[in-house]
Amino acid sequence: MSGEIGTAKVGAGAPTLVPRIDGPVLSDTLGALAAGIGKSSPMTPATLERVKEQVTRLMTSILRNYAANVASGEVGPSGTGLATEQAPLKEGCPTGLLYGRVQSGKTLAMITTAAMAIDNGFKVIVVLTSDNVSLVKQTADRFGVLQGVVVKESTDIGSWISDVDHVRASLSEAGLVLITAKNTSHLSTFVDFLRTVGASEHPALILDDEADQASLDTSVAARSRARAKGKAPAPSAVPSAIFSKTNVNDREGEEGFSIRQTLRHHLYLQVTATPYALLLQNTDSPLRPLFTEVLEPGQGYTGGEFFFPKNVIDEGAAPLVYIAANEGDSLTGGETPDGLRNSLYYFLVATAAQGLADPKSKLGPQSYLCHTSVKKDDHEVAAKRVRELLMEVYESLKGDRTTARIGLQRGLKELSRSVTSLPKLETVEEYVRQRLRNREVKVVNSEQDDANFGPKLNFIVGGNILGRGLTIDNLLVTYYLRSAKIAQMDTMLQHARMFGYRESAKSFLRVYIPELQALRFHQICTAEHRLRNLLGTNGSPAQVPVQVARKLRATRTSVLDTSHVVAYMPGEHLYPAAPLFQPKPAAAEHKKALEKVEKLFPGGKFGPIKRDALHPVSLAEIIEALGYLPYDNLGTGQWDPEAIKSVLQSSSALFANQGYLYARTAKRTSLTEGMVGGTELQALRAAGRPVLCVFKDDSGQLKRIGQTVEVNIDFPYIFPELVLPMRADLPAHVFNDASADAGPVE
Repeated sequence: MSGEIGTAKVGAGAPTLVPRIDGPVLSDTLGALAAGIGKSSPMTPATLERVKEQVTRLMTSILRNYAANVASGEVGPSGTGLATEQAPLKEGCPTGLLYGRVQSGKTLAMITTAAMAIDNGFKVIVVLTSDNVSLVKQTADRFGVLQGVVVKESTDIGSWISDVDHVRASLSEAGLVLITAKNTSHLSTFVDFLRTVGASEHPALILDDEADQASLDTSVAARSRARAKGKAPAPSAVPSAIFSKTNVNDREGEEGFSIRQTLRHHLYLQVTATPYALLLQNTDSPLRPLFTEVLEPGQGYTGGEFFFPKNVIDEGAAPLVYIAANEGDSLTGGETPDGLRNSLYYFLVATAAQGLADPKSKLGPQSYLCHTSVKKDDHEVAAKRVRELLMEVYESLKGDRTTARIGLQRGLKELSRSVTSLPKLETVEEYVRQRLRNREVKVVNSEQDDANFGPKLNFIVGGNILGRGLTIDNLLVTYYLRSAKIAQMDTMLQHARMFGYRESAKSFLRVYIPELQALRFHQICTAEHRLRNLLGTNGSPAQVPVQVARKLRATRTSVLDTSHVVAYMPGEHLYPAAPLFQPKPAAAEHKKALEKVEKLFPGGKFGPIKRDALHPVSLAEIIEALGYLPYDNLGTGQWDPEAIKSVLQSSSALFANQGYLYARTAKRTSLTEGMVGGTELQALRAAGRPVLCVFKDDSGQLKRIGQTVEVNIDFPYIFPELVLPMRADLPAHVFNDASADAGPVE
């Protein structure tokens, strides 16, 4: 569990509960982490101080939202640690989001959060984790560093049941940390256990690790489609089992049988590096986060900025090595393709160069990852090819070394792209010969999920399980072929096991990948960066735009209510259904808005602006104008200023925070599709930046909206529209347009 966590970006808020940060559980746990007790390596004081600072800010937000939404006086430095029988202050207990990065130390943040939470009155900590035995045990081992609390995990759930009396007696005094797999069998026993020990009598904090993976209701889309057709959902479209047992269980005969419904006073904290599916939930979903905290990685983190920046993509520079897109066909066809062969030889060279530069590295794991396909049969084929080549190299190094030497020389040439002082070939050969004596080729998938890798040369082959939650120490080389016609952003980003705290190994790192896949990773990392900046600045706006590049989609559609998922595309033309025309003060509203918007015009007065001479304005000025320009959607919701604001904020860097103003007068008797169209619209789409259009009509002749809505607008009015540019580098923005009744506590 090595790695550091930096400072979170947290929005300013009103005076609120200040968490206790000197409690015994936190103090002793930080001491154990510093000493390297349990399954962790010793951590530096600087690392632990950054963790403590980060979690203090997170806990401040947790306490604030608990007090405002659940109950006051139960948690905090002077909290009772007891949950009253009264219903939460607001309907449903709140959900928050801790937005980390892949391999950035989220587990360390959760451990520290659990320790501080117990010191602040939360007596029950539930950790939901992957449905993978190895990963559940890995998580439990890490949480075992918590001091002074009872820690249990669901792979040993039988021991819980036989120790109920002890757990019940310890709960109110020491606190209880329960780790369970998102598995229907585990969860059923888990809910029964919570009820048996009286967990509902105490405030609870639920930590949902990789919350976007299994907790969501996978039947949302099916029910949404049925509603759209005016039909009743099919019997099979009941809420999914994991969602029902973790969140809301309305299944016949199981009503109320879920973790959240059992723990009557709680806060639910989602933890993930890929929150797209969560942010696209309807705002009335219990899994739509009410508040967001952005977790920044600490010093030494190596992520998308290193592996997939634009200049590296364009040049094919190290750490990338481009390989043929059809290598997967060659691999399954019985061949060992060049990219696989070269990646293995390079890895052997890199292990020698690293081991010679830092002798301690050869005492630990040196790892290679082969991620080619979702199919388990393909994993076996790839593993066979890897074993065959390694045997070929080993036998050659024990003999005349001719075959191995050719491949290792190619590896040294590749290493020269990032290392100036190369080891001698003979030294590399001897190092590799010795290390190959103790190497392991391990297949990791749903049938073989042992994800423990020892201090040796590890060759890891697999598919989906090589994604979420899996930590691979000292991963030097990744061979990545996984592809899809329409890839999911969250799935691909979770595949980035090469990310992590690898600063000392940067010169040895390589990713062997088809160029298109590298470009997709670049697009995803760019979208991730913009989303994190948006949420770090604004918390959780009602509509959060998730940027989606071409040939990609944000997440799986089964967990989304597609009737509320809207996309703004490059070149989008946005406008209200009608000018504001009722009630009576409408005329005064238009006059007031005109006086405001005129300040953006040259000379400070409304006047026509030609489409070939658009007036530059800042995006901040456009965003401000969206807040006061009047409109009437006539119930259609097609003009959404808050969503447009979020899209402009998300893309501000792309446009250097600049847009344009376009204006002219109009004289309309009817209005059906906005004021702008044809060549005029084409010119605005080609402007390269967002264009705010302001039309002024003082003819007093507008009588009809659309085909049927009769109006009588006999006063001067202004009408806003916005045109997004048609640019190849502008991604689509997807968001959920369901209205929100509540926002985060400020």
